[in-house]
Amino acid sequence: MTEIQLVTEGLYDQDQYLWLEDTILRLKARDFHGLDVEHLIEEMEILASRDRAEVESRLILL
Repeated sequence: MTEIQLVTEGLYDQDQYLWLEDTILRLKARDFHGLDVEHLIEEMEILASRDRAEVESRLILL
C-alpha cells in the first residue's frame, strides 16, 4: 500500500465529503493508483442498494 492510498483511506474516516471530492478528481484525472478502492466499492454498493430499493418501492405503488 502506498503513502497516497493511506492518506486517502484516512480521509474517508475523517471527512467523507472531502473523500468523495478527492475520489472524483482522481477518477477524472485517471489516477487509478491513488484511489481508495475498498471504500469506493463500498459506496457504489450502497448506491446500487439504494437505487434497487427505490425501484422496488415505486413498483409496489404501481
